[in-house]
Amino acid sequence: MKKIYVNDDFIDSQIIWLLPIIDGYSSRIGINHIIFKSQFSNKILKSKNFINFSKKYKIQFLIKKRNFFFYLNLFILIIKYITYIKVFFIKKIYQNKFDWHFSEFIHGYWDYCNVLLKDNLKINFFIKIKSFVICIDRLDFASKLIKYNIHTAFLGHTTYFSKPLMAELRKNKINVFCQASYNLYYQYQFNDNYWSKITKIDLKKLKKINLNKVSLNYWSKRSQGKGNYDDANRAFRNGQLKNSKLDFKNFIFLHIFKDSPFNIVDNERIFNDYFDWFIETIKILKDSKENWLIKLHPSHVQWGENQRIVINSLLKMNKLSLPSNVFIETNNLSNVEIFKKANRIVTFSGTAHLEVACNGIKPIIISRTTLYDFIKKSVLKPKNISEYRKFLLLSSKSNFFKLKKKYILVSKKLLFIRENVLTLKKDLNSFFTYRKDSIKLKNKEFEIVNARTLKIYDKLKSLGNFLAFKINKTVSLKYLKFYK
Repeated sequence: MKKIYVNDDFIDSQIIWLLPIIDGYSSRIGINHIIFKSQFSNKILKSKNFINFSKKYKIQFLIKKRNFFFYLNLFILIIKYITYIKVFFIKKIYQNKFDWHFSEFIHGYWDYCNVLLKDNLKINFFIKIKSFVICIDRLDFASKLIKYNIHTAFLGHTTYFSKPLMAELRKNKINVFCQASYNLYYQYQFNDNYWSKITKIDLKKLKKINLNKVSLNYWSKRSQGKGNYDDANRAFRNGQLKNSKLDFKNFIFLHIFKDSPFNIVDNERIFNDYFDWFIETIKILKDSKENWLIKLHPSHVQWGENQRIVINSLLKMNKLSLPSNVFIETNNLSNVEIFKKANRIVTFSGTAHLEVACNGIKPIIISRTTLYDFIKKSVLKPKNISEYRKFLLLSSKSNFFKLKKKYILVSKKLLFIRENVLTLKKDLNSFFTYRKDSIKLKNKEFEIVNARTLKIYDKLKSLGNFLAFKINKTVSLKYLKFYK
């Protein structure tokens, strides 16, 4: 008998809204056995959402106790996967041509090494061992999970140690749905998918809502800090640029360094990760004749990452100093004001690439993004370091960075779809929580989602039903009728 598997990388509030979707999905394909990797917290077990769900399905928890045999098994796994130990010695993962399966493994391993970094940013032997053991444990767990006759697996994310697990499931033709930004999306077998990937089919589905008009209206609201994206609203509230003494036209938008750049693995990118990208960028900018400003991520405090300390550690570790023409923002700056002033913006793959495109500038990106996958000519994605250097050292006054009007409108459509159609955030009345947010705030978010899910359970169940046979990603309930 086929079963549904749910991984242990969802937070409590995500499990709550996931339950009715799994209910609709499972009932559509005739499955009544649901396997969860880990036991739930008491607040989930006591919720009406779970109690009602558990009455319909056979529920199984796979609990792994950490006894002597658990640690013995880890030792055995190291021997079993000893050939994978070569990941310890590979320093440039983007320059190697790995087979797909091993590429997914090494990106997960690399990911988790970065998560475990301390302030000195040095990947020591202990970090390598810990990341390696956890990744091979998840890889081996996936091979055992396959024997449970799994039809579909739901994963909380595609990064860190979940990546080897996901790769093994996909390799064995098990359906995999992943979660990001209140969206569930299907993973193709050997081609990474991501939540904000938008196709012409999406635009065709939404033609009845007058997409031109609604996207322009949304852009106007978003430019006033009233959008549906928490980081953008926070960045809007963070002061202004008007008092800046330096005439900045060039900006580098940072990501959370210890977060993952590998929701999708872009094998054509020219840098390992955010750290590698930042250092190589600084090396190039010392030859620039213009001033540059480094824009800190608007939520770096909430993520528990002091980016000024990270930057100093990175520079020290690489025996570099910040060039005299490169500055770090000293006050929190409004992104809206930056976009009005900027001629050139660089980001690895962040939302800023779409925002700046909406303002008429071609973004410089490193990895695949929503806009790149929709219209490649609307972004600047360097094929090599020499081309990247050219993009950075060219005069910012050049028309080379100007975006055609027709692409500006397309960018606004994509931004609207990304932040309104492809997310259940508004449907759930929810808000994003971060690593360093208080327990009180996280509990508040859980209670809001729990209460709201109870009210819209049947609608979310209907969404899960469509996910089983008609759509490959969830869409906001407001727009679901256009996808039927």
